[in-house]
Amino acid sequence: MVKKVYNIILADDHELLISSLTEMINEEDNMHVIKTVNSGDELITTVQNTPFDLCIIDLNMPGLNGLETSKILIKE
Repeated sequence: MVKKVYNIILADDHELLISSLTEMINEEDNMHVIKTVNSGDELITTVQNTPFDLCIIDLNMPGLNGLETSKILIKE
């Protein structure tokens, strides 16, 4: 049986957290971080051009925060 690999985009403005989460997620056989971004605006642009299965979004990013970004992504 072929195991599905889930492609994940991480959005957070803290580099240490991004790198730690990326390392932890990529250790799993069925998950892979395909892109990391540092802002809501960057995430919106990224999801329009990148096939993915899951976004993990920080709620407290400067500028367009995670909640506002999520609402925009759900609408689209």
